[in-house]
Amino acid sequence: MLSLINAFQLFPQIMVMTKNGDAGPNGATIVMVERIYKYAFKFGRMGYAAAWSWVLFVIIFGFTVLQNVLQRKWVYYES
Repeated sequence: MLSLINAFQLFPQIMVMTKNGDAGPNGATIVMVERIYKYAFKFGRMGYAAAWSWVLFVIIFGFTVLQNVLQRKWVYYES
């Protein structure tokens, strides 16, 4: 689960590789966390960045719930 959350948050690696986050050719390397950062601090659109943050939260929360539900079928606990 932690690896999945980390995959959504690849912000520092892309910022280093694409010269302050220019998002590569035609925005090919832009990730959601980078989009939130740009809207909040580069463009000054805090409300839009907050909305994207909620979208990221819902996606990660959905994957977490799905993981926990499916985990019951993967692991057998003796009682």
